[in-house]
Order: sequence, then C-alpha cells, then structure tokens
Amino acid sequence: MKIGIVDDDRASREQILGFIAQYARENGENIETVVSDDGIHFVSDYRGDCDALFLDVEMPLMDGITTAKKIREVDTTVSIVFLTNYSQYAINGYEVNAIDYVMKPITYFVFCQKLKKALAFSGKNHSGEVVIRNEQHIVRLPFNKIWYIDCEKNYVAYHTEKNVYRERSTMHAAAAQFEKMSFIMCNSGCMVNAAYVKKVAGNDVYVGDDILQLSRGRKKEFMERYIDYLSRGCC
Repeated sequence: MKIGIVDDDRASREQILGFIAQYARENGENIETVVSDDGIHFVSDYRGDCDALFLDVEMPLMDGITTAKKIREVDTTVSIVFLTNYSQYAINGYEVNAIDYVMKPITYFVFCQKLKKALAFSGKNHSGEVVIRNEQHIVRLPFNKIWYIDCEKNYVAYHTEKNVYRERSTMHAAAAQFEKMSFIMCNSGCMVNAAYVKKVAGNDVYVGDDILQLSRGRKKEFMERYIDYLSRGCC
C-alpha cells in the first residue's frame, strides 16, 4: 500500500513517517510513503496510486482543502485525512469527501485509528479495479464494469456501458492482469468479460451492441472457458 503525506512542517512530516513505520512493523504491513512539503508539487506529480493521503490544512503555497480539490479532479476514491490545529477547518472536508481529520499535536494511538479507517475505506473502494492513466485524467475502473478490452495502435481501450477509457499500454500487459478472472481472449487484440457476452454465433461474439471477432485459433479455448463460466452459474 502507498500513503501520501503533505505538510509544510518538517517535524510533523517526520513524526507521521515514524508513526507509519511503527504501524507497519506492528502489523506486518509493507507501506510505501510519498512525502511533500507543499500541495502544488504534490498535485503536479500525483499519479493516482495512493491508498490514503494525510493533508495539512494550513500550508502557505496551496492549502490542504485546495490540494484535496485538485486531487479529487483526478482521483475520486483515495482516502483523505486532514491534519489541522483548529477543528473548525475540518468542517470543510465534506467538500472533498474527506473521511476524517486529525488534530495536532498527533498521538500514535489516534493516528493509528485514523490510518486503519483510511486503509479500510481504501480497500473497500479499490478492490477489484484497474487504474487507468492518460494525459487527461486518472480513472479507477472496477473490473465488473468493463465489457471488453481491445488495443488501438499503442493504446489499450477499456469499454464500459457508456464510456471508453484509453491508456498507453499493450494488450499483453492487459491480458496478464485480467486473464485469471472472467475475461477471455477472443482474438489477439481483444479480451471480453464473459459476464457481458450475450451470445456467440459462428465467429462473432455479441457484447452489448458490439460484435467482436472470434478468431479461429482462439475459438476452442474461448468456448471451453465460456461454457465453464456459465456452468459455474456466474452469468
């Protein structure tokens, strides 16, 4: 798991890092941290890969509330916990769906409570999903919302009921991540979620209003896996 810390006070950052290290030792967790002393640089470098963020509310260049708003533009599910000296600032957390706040000075006991809450919330929202990154945004897309995946030149496209999300990648990389689930290759450039297959007729796989090509070389394996999927009552 990965935790972000944004606080302009060095002593506060070091204290939180110490708390996280202690928590990791006591709970046998492997926790990666990313630390910044201002919101501007953190937002510009943010890749949507944190499970939880601890943001200081009062910072000179970009305050914690503004930082959280910028984060929410690209990541709607990361757990946000505010750090503050004044409880009245915490009320603004509802604007960015913050899950909690921590009053300074911080004790290890209280920090652990907030951290456990943040990680539990993160696990609830991040289980069974893929993080798609491109030049415009970062999207956390649940596996069960994906109808099929195909490749378009240097991009992989994730098709859902209403949208198509693209990122620079390869079909090989996508297949490695999805093939152990209910996704089945129907040709070398397309993988379909068995849950959304309406019918298979000849060399055509019907998914929603789309018709996908089932290659001759993939047909036997595709039908075996699809029949197995249906026999397990997963449709």
